[in-house]
Amino acid sequence: MGNVLAKKHSNTPSSEETWTLREMEVPAGEITIYKAVGEELSLAEYNAATRSNFQSDGDEDWDRDWSAMYTQFQKSHCLGTVWYRWEDERPCGEGVHEEARLMQVTFRVPIKVVICSGPVFYRGDVDGATKANIVKERLRLGLESGWTALALRTWTAVCRWFRWVTGLGQSLTPAATEDLGLMQALGEQGKALIMQETETEWELVFSHQHLASLLRDSEAFDEECVVSFFKHPKWPATSHWAIGGRDEEGNWKGGEKKRYGSDTEVLDEIGDSETPGWCWCS
Repeated sequence: MGNVLAKKHSNTPSSEETWTLREMEVPAGEITIYKAVGEELSLAEYNAATRSNFQSDGDEDWDRDWSAMYTQFQKSHCLGTVWYRWEDERPCGEGVHEEARLMQVTFRVPIKVVICSGPVFYRGDVDGATKANIVKERLRLGLESGWTALALRTWTAVCRWFRWVTGLGQSLTPAATEDLGLMQALGEQGKALIMQETETEWELVFSHQHLASLLRDSEAFDEECVVSFFKHPKWPATSHWAIGGRDEEGNWKGGEKKRYGSDTEVLDEIGDSETPGWCWCS
């Protein structure tokens, strides 16, 4: 399943490293992702807040290519990100989050993805710009020039205006990408990125705009809050947790709160999930 775009030796960090890029369209219902959000009641709400409140870490090239929404396939992988919420500022300067939620989203529509696998993508000594350039060069993102680039930029502007007027989220045509970062360029083409983060863990990454378009149609996905976590009153750490969460009005509908000990005890109750097998196929 899928089209293998590249399988070659990488010059960074050593000639023994290999990487593979594949494009495929994942059938409806085969993608279930997890995201640890703050006090937002949905992934769409969190995506909107993150998009408007994104703060640069000082690396402009990294921000340009990798500013996006990162989601996980494994609950155990996602639980490891909950503590980030205790350090995140809420919108409008309202202080840090006091609650966090593990959201589960299953897409009912096909999703086009680019799958990036191999050590070069998860090794810490390979910088983000190098990883982004591998993908952009292989997919020929940003290589348009002359009249082709001008025509694509003009058509992209028309498409963006049309989507703004009509509220339709899907891209009508591949965008002119020489002035876009990696994730924005993929999002303009209606594609997400699946990247191997460790030897055993993968992330599904969306541009904020692309994810917003997918979550705009309530018929395109199913969503539920699996677990809620509660911050310690004094420290940036988890104090309690409970199965379930709040309803759309913010009323508590979850189970009894329990003192938090470790992610293991949470997983013992909710069970873990697996990375889809097609991530590994080359």
